Amino acid sequence: CSLHHSFQRGVVMHKADAVTIDSNVVFHVVGHMFHMEGGVERGNRFTRNLGVLALKSTIWKKDKSPAVFSITNPTNFFAGNVAVGSAGHGFYMMLFDSPGGGCCACKKKIQFEPLGSFDDNLAHSNAVDGLLIDGHHPKNGLTHWYRFTGYHNWRMGVMTAIVSNHLYHDFTLAGNRRGN
Repeated sequence: CSLHHSFQRGVVMHKADAVTIDSNVVFHVVGHMFHMEGGVERGNRFTRNLGVLALKSTIWKKDKSPAVFSITNPTNFFAGNVAVGSAGHGFYMMLFDSPGGGCCACKKKIQFEPLGSFDDNLAHSNAVDGLLIDGHHPKNGLTHWYRFTGYHNWRMGVMTAIVSNHLYHDFTLAGNRRGN
């Protein structure tokens, strides 16, 4: 499937569980391209998707720094995806200020949930970070992230903020402004 030249986001999941988003192309979209909206979405699989040119929104505050993959719940699976040329981030896992849609108690627990998986993903030429992980503290031991490639991102290949219990395997970072 391909989606292009949208003026309001690409693929949006809202309160959806166990859905597979596979082999899609999203191009030249205003706002987030592959987005989980409520923060309560669990067990979804994003595989072999390509997102190119996520543009800033002048209307929606949450899309002023768009992500190709906007992740609001860590219990999902990401494999073989490519994020290119976002006006914000390639992959953005933000667990503190996730959008509405879930109850407050559920949102507060999201940051402690285990990672589904994050394997063989690539981000390049994004205006901020290739991968930003913010506010993840899994309580089930170490979280393993495998084979991420980040290059030519304006700020960093990988940026982590307020995280714990993470272990990164076979990451390749090159040509980013900082954080190689």
